[in-house]
Amino acid sequence: MLLVIGGNGPQGLVEGNQALIKICLIASVWHDLRIFTYKLYENNHITTTSERLELMKKTLFGLIFCLISLPIFGGEDCDVCGPQLTGSPLKTNFSFQAIGQTSKYITQSNDNKNFETTLSNDPRKIFAKSSPKWLEAVGKISVPHRTKNEKTDCSVSLLTDHLDKDSIIAVTAGHCMKNWNFPGQDPKAPAVITFTKKDGTKVTRSVEKILSMSPSEGDYAILKLNKTVPNSLVKPLLIADGPYRGADGFGYLEFDEFTGGPGHKKAFGTLAGYSSDSSPQFGNKGQNLTYHEDCHLNGGEAYIKSTKCWSYKGASGGATVVTVDQGDYNDNIGVEHLYVGAVMGQRKGDNKRAFITPLEFFREPLESAFKNYMP
Repeated sequence: MLLVIGGNGPQGLVEGNQALIKICLIASVWHDLRIFTYKLYENNHITTTSERLELMKKTLFGLIFCLISLPIFGGEDCDVCGPQLTGSPLKTNFSFQAIGQTSKYITQSNDNKNFETTLSNDPRKIFAKSSPKWLEAVGKISVPHRTKNEKTDCSVSLLTDHLDKDSIIAVTAGHCMKNWNFPGQDPKAPAVITFTKKDGTKVTRSVEKILSMSPSEGDYAILKLNKTVPNSLVKPLLIADGPYRGADGFGYLEFDEFTGGPGHKKAFGTLAGYSSDSSPQFGNKGQNLTYHEDCHLNGGEAYIKSTKCWSYKGASGGATVVTVDQGDYNDNIGVEHLYVGAVMGQRKGDNKRAFITPLEFFREPLESAFKNYMP
């Protein structure tokens, strides 16, 4: 019989199974110690060698059973939550410390050669005049390779720590920039970023330098642009001032207090980027900005979180945004769109499950970039 304890949805399921295993370990050892103590003292004689061996075998069997159960139940998959990426030190089949190479399991940037077929029932929307204005801060970045006559197309987010500021800082996925330049050398050609406004106006900048970067574990790159983007032209995304998780863990918007009172919406997540799927009604080979609104954000490790948001190659570096209506608490704030992470890629063979690098993983170098370079 499998006893599941714990609540609060999928995260509670995982935590409950972890608690079960701890109980199993303790109970197994305690039970056998009690038997041994009883034989030793209550019966007033020392157990025979065969009895001691039998007790040791039982204890060992219990420990082995519990240890085998640990990765099985600790990484429980479910239809609601997608593949759970449990926190360290527990490892699952989707723990990239164990796997080593994310490229084996994640589809990432658009190489402009192979465009994926758009799946049926795709819930994404195309950026249009009726779309949320914050999507203007999600741009497309074209990165020329240093050693080959090729380029990589990805997505990028213009960010700020205060909505009144102009911005010169953007974030993309680290793997998008890994072929652009080598330490101590100038790039072969500029990496060009294009932001598109709702009226169709294009705002173009280039990357002046990479301020901080990790192309594998914690896949991100913090970029300084060649020129400031005025707030009046493109309003940058405001970074969240903390992780969007509550005391119960990283789950579908654990801003549980923002449940949407009378006249207010419940908080929800959106994933946006320049997916390069082939359909003209969606990504159009990376020409259209698409976004999956109100999609499910799951758990993970410090440097990678899973989602049930749809995307394709080319969305890497795009934005994961949480929309929170704070009117219940502060009428002067109202609805906020908070940046909480960069798109890393999609689970291979499953475009319904994107992975992201959470903001908390690169918050320190990002805030340092704001301090040193923002106007």
